[in-house]
Amino acid sequence: MNIARYFMELPIFRDFFGLFSQVMDYRGSMSRQDFWRAMAGYVLVYVFFALISVGMLDYVIPALPIRNGFVLADFFVYLPTVFLVISFLPVLAAQARRLQNAGFSHWWLLLIIIPYIGWFILLILLVYPTRSAYVAN
Repeated sequence: MNIARYFMELPIFRDFFGLFSQVMDYRGSMSRQDFWRAMAGYVLVYVFFALISVGMLDYVIPALPIRNGFVLADFFVYLPTVFLVISFLPVLAAQARRLQNAGFSHWWLLLIIIPYIGWFILLILLVYPTRSAYVAN
């Protein structure tokens, strides 16, 4: 069995990679279960890239010869950062859709600007159940 196909069929990764197909959809809604499954996939993929980065730092890069100050494996050090930049808009769109589904305006995402307190309040808003009488703002 193809291992990549096996992982792509898991709901966690299917929901996470589904975020990239809805990257510019800020007006729809997203159920609580789909959102948290996608965020779990996001965390797992980030941890995977971070482990690759740490592995490159500890074991591979010191063993490679340096030519002209450049090692091809240096790219792997930046994998987690590249992943965060690429996935920023899909995750932001998912948060906006989740807030809409919970009955809040997507403008509540501006709480990200406030360190710690804003993040905690946003986390609480993202956990709210789906509002049955959803009214678009």
